[in-house]
Formats: sequence, C-alpha cells, structure tokens
Amino acid sequence: MKNEQGRYTVPEFKKIFRLTPQKKAGKQRDYPGELLNQLQQCKLPLPVREFKFHPVRKWRFDLCYEALRLAVEVEGILPHELGKTRHQTVKGMTGDLEKYNAATLHGWRLLRFTPKMVENGQALAVIEKALLIFSPKKEGNGN
Repeated sequence: MKNEQGRYTVPEFKKIFRLTPQKKAGKQRDYPGELLNQLQQCKLPLPVREFKFHPVRKWRFDLCYEALRLAVEVEGILPHELGKTRHQTVKGMTGDLEKYNAATLHGWRLLRFTPKMVENGQALAVIEKALLIFSPKKEGNGN
C-alpha cells in the first residue's frame, strides 16, 4: 500500500521487493545503482550519479542531491572472504577521509552506507528522512 504521496513506505518496500543479499560471482555489485533503483521504486526524488563536487580534484560522490548539498557514499567494502578493495587499505581509507573532509569544508552533508545497509533498506530509510529534513519547506497560501 502506498502512502498519501503515492510512495511505498520503507517497510512495505522491503516486503514487496524482498531486499535480500544477492551474490554475483566474480563481480562487485553496483550498490549505488541498487540504491538508486530503490529510490525510484519508492517514488522518491532521484539523485545524480557520480557527481563531481570538487573544483580541482576529480572526486565524485556516488549519489548527490546537488540543490540540497546532500551527498551519498556507499563504501566499497567487501566481506573478508571476497577479498579487499582499495577502500579497505590504509592508503585507500586515508584518501576517502581526505575526500569526505574536503566535502564537509565545501558545505556538503554526507551520508555514508555499507553495502549491507543498501541490501537491508537502512540506507533507503535514512535518505528518505534526510530528504524530509533538508528539503525546502513549502509555505501555505494563508488559508
């Protein structure tokens, strides 16, 4: 059942779309893409993918609501048995922290999630709350 805005609530979304881990052999999943699909299915505003936010560096956000200065990052971490990504090394983590600190200093709000949080709907729920909090409030017409 959809709410008054014509959207599924997060618990309903989880039930209907059965958010469960899916394994893809030999290939890292596109978690930002999966999150974007969840947002679309819930009829929430859609962010821009791979938004370049820094004037000099080539840093990009996984997902971004530019007008709200709200960025979303899905951390590139994998379970130990599947190997390691750049984000799980000291050098990689240092680079990520440098990027996140620069984003904050440029006025961005940053939401960070693990792949598991995308799979279980937590990321979707947090983004939905953030959109409610940070979206401009509509003023009534005085009636």
